[in-house]
Amino acid sequence: MTAKMLTGTAYIVVAPARQLCKDITFRRMTKNVPSTDADEIAIKINVTVPAALFNKPTISIVAQIPDDTAIAQEISAEVLDNIREVAEQCIGGRVEVQVVEPTRGDDE
Repeated sequence: MTAKMLTGTAYIVVAPARQLCKDITFRRMTKNVPSTDADEIAIKINVTVPAALFNKPTISIVAQIPDDTAIAQEISAEVLDNIREVAEQCIGGRVEVQVVEPTRGDDE
């Protein structure tokens, strides 16, 4: 089975950089052939990416902690990093882990 591919074309307009540390400057990107100033050129780019690249997984995590379990008031950065690493390995993507205070109604 071949993966569905999505394609598109765009034009990037570049010009020589005016700063010493850069070679070119990117002026703009357009979908259609752009008009250019005397010091600009348009570069046509054809892009093909797999459609699956845009599929975003829906992840739901429910953590249930028994009432009689003593937990620390603070969670260390190391524990948060471990949680993030395991989640990233499972989904194969970037994960951000945050500890938030429950709002009224979250603990019911």
